Formats: sequence, structure tokens, C-alpha cells
Amino acid sequence: MKLYCLKEYIKGEISSSYRKIPSKIRKDPIKNFLLYYRFAYILHRKKSKFLKKIARKIKVKIFYKFSVDINLDAEIDMGFSPSHLSGIVIGPCKIGKNFNLRQQVTLGRVRKNGGYPELGNNIYMGAGSKIIGHVKIGNNVKIGAMSLVLKDCDENSTYVGIPAKKITSKK
Repeated sequence: MKLYCLKEYIKGEISSSYRKIPSKIRKDPIKNFLLYYRFAYILHRKKSKFLKKIARKIKVKIFYKFSVDINLDAEIDMGFSPSHLSGIVIGPCKIGKNFNLRQQVTLGRVRKNGGYPELGNNIYMGAGSKIIGHVKIGNNVKIGAMSLVLKDCDENSTYVGIPAKKITSKK
């Protein structure tokens, strides 16, 4: 995955209306969070121990300010858009483009499996949904609210329930 510099992030994830009026960026907590997170992510990728230490301090401030815990080793592509900044926990996962999620979402691992989830492009996760273990989620997948995904998910489908079961599939 390519490392995105801050300039590319601002061009790609903040719309043109926000670039014209920078004060709106400061007032919107989601755009503010994304800017801080991408900056910490870039610093963490550098080889300097000093920059990594600064990145970890920014991550801690992000956690206390926004109640979001995203591991700096997580590879999140462009288009990451949390709808509500509350209780989001993401381990060092691989996430494709256009990842949309609600509050209280968790992407993590189970000790016996040891792996982290890998998500494709165009994923939607409802409020309170969890993806646990080394599972692969295909492209264009919707995961319903309060769902627990423990197995791989096919592309172009919708999953709901505990444990999550496929309810629809687009062909």
C-alpha cells in the first residue's frame, strides 16, 4: 500500500468546499480526526525513533479527544469515513478504499487465531458491529448493526446477526 502524504490526503479526503473554507475543517470533528490520524500515520512510518514517539503521543491525544483507538500499523486506504467518533477500535488490519463505519465498531483478533481482518473496497459496517479474527471480507460488503463476523465474507453481499450470516447477494 502506498504511503499517502498529508498533501494528498487533504486533496483526496477533504472536499473542495472544505479547502476553500479552512475554518470548517477545524469545526468538523470527523475531518479533524482524519487529519490528525493521517499525520500520526505518516510520522509512524518514518524510521526515526523521535518521529515515532511523536506519532504515539498524537495517537494518545486522538484517543482521549475523539474516543477512537486505531493502531498506527493499520493500513487504511483513502476514503475512510467514520460517521460517528465513539468507541471505534481498529487493530493493525488491512482496509481497502471507501470504508464507511458507524460508532462502536471493532476490528480485532482472537488469541487462538492470532490474525487480524483484511477488508476489501467499499465496505459498510453498522453500529456496534465486530469483525474478529483472521477473516477476509470481499469488496462491496455490508455488515449490519450489532453483527459479529467470525468467518470470511463473499463479495457483493450483506451479513447480519450473531454470528453473521449472509442474507443477500448481488450478482
